[in-house]
Amino acid sequence: DSLLPPVLLQHGVFDSSDGWLSNGEDHSIAFVLANNNFDVWLSNSRGNKYCKKHEKYDEKSYEFWQFSFNELGVYDIPAVIKYIRGVNKSGEKIIYFGHSQGTSLMFSGLAQKFDFYKENLKLFVALAPVARLSNLGSTLLSILSKISIHKVIKKAKVYEMCPNTKGTNKFINFMEKHANGLTNFFLGLISDSDSKECNDQNSLAVYLNHYPCGCSLKCLIHFVQIIKAKKFIYYDYKKEANFHIYHQIEPPEYDLSIIKDFPIMLICGEKDKLASPNDVRWLNGVLNKNIIYFNIIPKLGHLSFMCCKDFSWFDEPLKII
Repeated sequence: DSLLPPVLLQHGVFDSSDGWLSNGEDHSIAFVLANNNFDVWLSNSRGNKYCKKHEKYDEKSYEFWQFSFNELGVYDIPAVIKYIRGVNKSGEKIIYFGHSQGTSLMFSGLAQKFDFYKENLKLFVALAPVARLSNLGSTLLSILSKISIHKVIKKAKVYEMCPNTKGTNKFINFMEKHANGLTNFFLGLISDSDSKECNDQNSLAVYLNHYPCGCSLKCLIHFVQIIKAKKFIYYDYKKEANFHIYHQIEPPEYDLSIIKDFPIMLICGEKDKLASPNDVRWLNGVLNKNIIYFNIIPKLGHLSFMCCKDFSWFDEPLKII
């Protein structure tokens, strides 16, 4: 059994634990932490390519996919934390790193199970944090949310989005080899403006070789609802169901004000179109006294935390950790 301080790394939407390893030994957070003698754990969200087993439901069933990041924060990550603390006998609390949806699920979990998380985590490092999405810069996501494409997908009874298949892998490999400019153009529409400037292209190719890894349609619908509401809200089941679940017609906002005396680092990229600097500044204001480190880093995008050219942004957070 390890006696090293445990660190848990939780990836974002469509991603897997592979993402934390794609930038080489010197520039990947997982390797750097491990080489600094931390006990590093990489978790995978249910529904991705590593997590498709269920005791009761088949992965093709409707029931299997009935979760958004909310369930990950309330059920899944607490289970992972209990497992890690059962194996790591140091007695030390866990340092939690979340990227993108990995932060959303933690914010939702903190709003509902704060005592548990405070008891088990010593620090929350939020990379490209996603809560409120009022200043979304992603052209593609803005368009898709306005045309409500998720409703069409739902009617077609498709519950898994962007699964990891041989076909998608071959297509992405082809794009990376023969149409690298087009790949960066699409990243510019979705998440990282100036992707060539932000991201190491070789590491980006490695990262995309393992991406996408699948997620639930319900996760995407939840994010679309947050975009439209311009608030960090619980899943909207519509009026009648909302009243049954939440005792009100509209879904409530996650109450982040209950987070107290809980150290958090907020780190985002200046070129991030998803976790926009303005929304992260809002988070910084809401979480206020909990924030022990806040930085908006020039020349970093949303995916740059997995494949950036310049890794010096991590020097100061690592010293603090």
